[in-house]
Amino acid sequence: MTEPDEQVTDPEVNPEMETLRRDLEAARVELETTRNTLTAITTERDGLQLAQLKADVARENGLPAGVLAGKDRAELEAHAETLKEWQKAQPTRTGPARQSRSGLSGGYMPTLNGRERAAQALRNS
Repeated sequence: MTEPDEQVTDPEVNPEMETLRRDLEAARVELETTRNTLTAITTERDGLQLAQLKADVARENGLPAGVLAGKDRAELEAHAETLKEWQKAQPTRTGPARQSRSGLSGGYMPTLNGRERAAQALRNS
């Protein structure tokens, strides 16, 4: 006796049954393709929604969206608060005044004519 899952190799295969078998297999392949497409679309949609949520929370908190971590609004807002507290605790940097190549500090440079600019360029090179 044969198992129900085994295919019978009878020379008198019913053509209608064979057509139905092929149709069923094609439907299975189409269903799997549709499932894969749906999964990809859902994953993309979820990623876009999270990116938009990050952008919203970042804008509301004055932070760049790329620094926020979390999977939902609550996690993103909690992380934004943590970052803002960390930012407040950082010392403000005050570096030395920037000097120009001429050695003058400040940003004031008198207006020079073409000849004076050429002479200045030669001195600085």
